[in-house]
Amino acid sequence: MNPENLFSIDVDAHLEKLTHHTYRSRSHYPVELVRLALLRGATQISVNLNDSRVEIRDNGTGIKDTLIHELKSLMQASHADDIREQAILNLQNSEGIGLLAMFSPSPSRIIIENSTPDQEHYLDFQEGKLRKFSKHNSRPGAEPSVPGTRILLYRKGQSRELEIKILKEYCRGVVRSILLNGQPISQQTIIRNQLAWLRFDHYINEGMGEVGIPKQGDVCKIWLLSQGIPLTRKIIAPWRGFVFDAAIEYSDDLTTELLDRLLTEVRDLYKHLMAKYPQLPALTGQRIEELIFKHHRLSGDSTLVEKLAAFPALNSPRLLTLPQLRKLAAGSRLLAIPPDTPVSEYQDIGKTILQLSQQQADYLVNHANIPIRFLPLTSQHSRMRSWISRVMAKWKSKYRRITRGKIKILPLDQLSEREKNFDMALSRYLNRNASDFNTPLIQETGFINGWGRVPGWLLTDETGLEPSLLVIRRKHALVRKAVESVFRNPDNIEYIGPLFQ
Repeated sequence: MNPENLFSIDVDAHLEKLTHHTYRSRSHYPVELVRLALLRGATQISVNLNDSRVEIRDNGTGIKDTLIHELKSLMQASHADDIREQAILNLQNSEGIGLLAMFSPSPSRIIIENSTPDQEHYLDFQEGKLRKFSKHNSRPGAEPSVPGTRILLYRKGQSRELEIKILKEYCRGVVRSILLNGQPISQQTIIRNQLAWLRFDHYINEGMGEVGIPKQGDVCKIWLLSQGIPLTRKIIAPWRGFVFDAAIEYSDDLTTELLDRLLTEVRDLYKHLMAKYPQLPALTGQRIEELIFKHHRLSGDSTLVEKLAAFPALNSPRLLTLPQLRKLAAGSRLLAIPPDTPVSEYQDIGKTILQLSQQQADYLVNHANIPIRFLPLTSQHSRMRSWISRVMAKWKSKYRRITRGKIKILPLDQLSEREKNFDMALSRYLNRNASDFNTPLIQETGFINGWGRVPGWLLTDETGLEPSLLVIRRKHALVRKAVESVFRNPDNIEYIGPLFQ
């Protein structure tokens, strides 16, 4: 047996059980060692990582003497199994695997230099044995030691690139200084792809937090942090009608009180976006409308939507609010045309004509109960557009039939078990309204090789004789993540399914 594996049997068995409790893979363990340094109060941490070793230095208060002796017991193969088993349990912490992280993957050598204000320790574990252990107490009257810890791990066979990627991703939001191979990776925002976001340091366990309004999506994503490092992500439905992302320093379960506290910042961000609405690009403005309309529909609270000036009138620089539209609509139906359409294409132009998108019109008619009538096109333009629509539909139908026949769907025996599982789960989700096995499928699903700009696309049969075909690119990054997510928790298909509709 290889000497460097003599020690790893018990530890590896425990690490296998604990891997999915805190992180997804062993490439996350350098992150755990950084988190422990932060728990020790470190304000500066340096990580140097290459193919053969990892070195982590910090200026924290040092590893406690009791834990040092647990490490010593664990490293001594001569100790009884029950003593070493207890040491394994004691080296864990309530949120993760603790100092056990330094033992995976099985290192050929571990060096620990540790200083507390009154003690210094040195441990050298090599080739399955504790080669050296020393402890020095501070002499009476002497200057106290400068606290700090240095952990040096010699190992091979680990993905350096993946470890670096994970360190950068997980440690980006830490407010204290972290250097990775000499480059800063901390003190950045955790949540990204937001219309607006802010950082706060109140309400939540006296720790830092971030909240933002996402550019897309209809669910709330909340990261729970430990020392600024994400440990858990929760996905919930819009809370009180608000859609938001958040990252908070919190170790307990989410509560109604906690979520309501977050809404203080979320509501301010909604108001900020509403104030910026007239100057923002059209697509961003549509997203803001979507969020405000959704909030009204889900919560019944019209406070925000009534203050949103989002409805343009023809030949007017002014945007109208919902109360102003209600006043104009008193006793009559409002007239409207689609946005960015030449007035010459319409007849019966009156005094007040709104230029409404489909989203705005749907909200006004179906939720604000304001009657809207779109003006008809002149007969000449109406005939022209009808002819163009028929020609486009004909060519689109022919293209889809040709394309469908050339798609090479992979047979099931060429898919991994996880991909088969995802294919079945997605098919059940898309056809969830089918009452029994005699009901024909509405949509079929199938994987193809390759990647592209989008994770998949829908091919429809214009004859209506065959179900639609959802083509899924198996190498697309989002598809790979979706497959893994559904494998870990089949219920996640409820969140992932809408992405493919």
